[in-house]
Amino acid sequence: MICSARRYLLIWSVILVLCAFGASAIATAAAQDVQPQASVTLRWGARAGVLRYRLQLAKNATFSDIVFDRVVAGHEYRLTYLEPGRYFWRVASLNAKLGEFSSAGVIEFPANGGIKLNAPAVPLVSPKSNVAGPSRTQSIVSVGGWYAAIGNVTKSIVAQLRTSTSSEIVVATADGRVRALDANSGVAIWTRQPQAQAQRTGGGSFIQLLAVPASGGKQNVLILEAAIATLIDGRTGRELWRTTLPGAAANALVSGSRVFAIDASLRKLFVIDATAGELISQVALPRRAVGAPAMLADRGERTAIVAFDDGGLQVFDETGKVVFSGNAGAPATTAALLVRTMRGEIVLVGTRNGLTALTADELRPLGRVTLKDDSPRGKLASQDLDGDGVAEVVMFTERDRVVVVKSGEGRILWEADARQAESAAFADVDGDRVIDLLLASREGLALALSGRDGSVVWKDETPSNIATNHAPAASARTTFAVRTNSRLLLIAGDPYRGGVRAIEFQIRSK
Repeated sequence: MICSARRYLLIWSVILVLCAFGASAIATAAAQDVQPQASVTLRWGARAGVLRYRLQLAKNATFSDIVFDRVVAGHEYRLTYLEPGRYFWRVASLNAKLGEFSSAGVIEFPANGGIKLNAPAVPLVSPKSNVAGPSRTQSIVSVGGWYAAIGNVTKSIVAQLRTSTSSEIVVATADGRVRALDANSGVAIWTRQPQAQAQRTGGGSFIQLLAVPASGGKQNVLILEAAIATLIDGRTGRELWRTTLPGAAANALVSGSRVFAIDASLRKLFVIDATAGELISQVALPRRAVGAPAMLADRGERTAIVAFDDGGLQVFDETGKVVFSGNAGAPATTAALLVRTMRGEIVLVGTRNGLTALTADELRPLGRVTLKDDSPRGKLASQDLDGDGVAEVVMFTERDRVVVVKSGEGRILWEADARQAESAAFADVDGDRVIDLLLASREGLALALSGRDGSVVWKDETPSNIATNHAPAASARTTFAVRTNSRLLLIAGDPYRGGVRAIEFQIRSK
């Protein structure tokens, strides 16, 4: 490691403290947004140079009985699952100082609605100002795309199947079929029919898809169907090998010529030779694994790290032997993630106590980013959003938030409503030279959050009645961003019509 554990500990032992002092007035503005499932989106007018606001919700006009108090990024926030009653809300600008609070708006949830999903309450937002802030989404317009009517998509990956620079989407559908589609047109390249064993166990819901390195920079497709592993030639769809595993695979990682797979009981690790399809070893795990194994580069060799439900972590070599182990200090809630920072490599893992950092060479704890009454979930991701050479960490939380953290410092940059998503794709949608987050949305196919402050810069305008009545949870879907020389495509499974949909954006520059 480039720096010592002690230095990292000073950087990562961060607790966010909200200091309220100073005074500066902000213009108040709010608008009504009626949503299903007893939710309401509060919006207020933007103030020049202000990226963060403090939002408060109380049961009385004097705000002596506060039920919600949070720092938010952008100019809107979705409240969900409120108990029936009358609430007062206000915002204040927050930069180095906390500005004056706005005059209070009012939200009313009728007692006969409450939080019942089959009888959503209709909130009535009546602020003192009805002037809505400027919408950043109006200047971003989709210019095309495609739609492939192939049925409900359960799994999907992006890969380079035909050349080292091409982009293809490989999807599994609910009937157990696996298809490869050209990412630029949606045209099918090949289709693989479902296997009998996969059909007996529930079709595409139990299929895992992984991209495996092939010659010439291309990739093949590894399909894990229950206890059957099959390697498919990415260009033609031809079967290269098939093998039966000792058990069904639930999560897996491809690391070079090795596949590390966690079985359905989460208590065994299978190591598979991806070239020949041979089972190299099966290892009994000390606890239930959390998520998939993660790749870890150690002393020039490819290894995999597995997180466990008690907070323990183990690093395995290519034969399945434990190289070293560590502990995150609290039960893990996400898989591990290796991140390269300006000071070296660190391992991050979500726990019930927050986001924990450890050294990559020995798994020594460095520090933790805490989240008040919340914890990470789903899959961690790293991406250099602002182009400064330091990756940001993107995590989703149990309270349905997406939080962006500066990896080398453990500092929270912003947080926003995650819209029930569990993962993000990344692309500069609005042309401000900051990478944005593309999320599967409960309100449409997808939406884009600004990588700068988490505000909504674009969202798909799928009719809300279609989304409400027919769309499954957005957390089951994955979005992809595919960029060519002149096109930017957002690709995701379409839960409203069944199939895959791509939305094309004009590449913008500022």
